[in-house]
Amino acid sequence: AWFCAWPLTILTAGLFWPWWSALRARYYWAHTTIGEARFQCHVFGGELLRLYLGNLILIAVTLGLATSWVAARTTRFWTSRLSVILPAEPLSITQNPAQSSALGESFADYIGFDFGV
Repeated sequence: AWFCAWPLTILTAGLFWPWWSALRARYYWAHTTIGEARFQCHVFGGELLRLYLGNLILIAVTLGLATSWVAARTTRFWTSRLSVILPAEPLSITQNPAQSSALGESFADYIGFDFGV
């Protein structure tokens, strides 16, 4: 899929990229688990294109003053399209610190969260 994404993005002047991003997000979340809990992502290319264009318009029209609204809008978009499928016993979910990864931090960077103080 990656080898098709770049040529299609170039041929469509970047309009294919939201569909590629949606496909990639659905794949990553479908293969992410916490214990027995699984994730589902319900995002599609047209929705991402509307989000990107809306964010671009907001920032351009307000000369960057709407950056915090864009961040909130993006966060609301992603959180409304993610769901967790819990096992029969949700209290059985635990994390082994030796096996932890930077997935949460990477996802926060991916959707634009900034936890810096």
